[in-house]
Amino acid sequence: YFKTMGMVDRQNTKEAKRIIARHGWPMFTLVGKRAAHSFWLLVQHADYDRAFQEKCLKLIRKRAASDNTPGLRRLQRSVDADAVLGFLENK
Repeated sequence: YFKTMGMVDRQNTKEAKRIIARHGWPMFTLVGKRAAHSFWLLVQHADYDRAFQEKCLKLIRKRAASDNTPGLRRLQRSVDADAVLGFLENK
């Protein structure tokens, strides 16, 4: 099970990187709330690629600072909470 999930996570991360390279962070206004949230879950599961997660965190923070899209600030809080938990977990 874990081997399969690891392979799926890596493939999803590869695709997420392509999407970000082409379109930037997928905003609610572009893909809808459900897809934007699902995209975040893909990034959240890319634990083996912390550099990618950090890049995504910066993208979300940048967007949240300049965009009042409903739900974006909630997403940023979720991302920040994950960052804190990841930091604590790695201590």
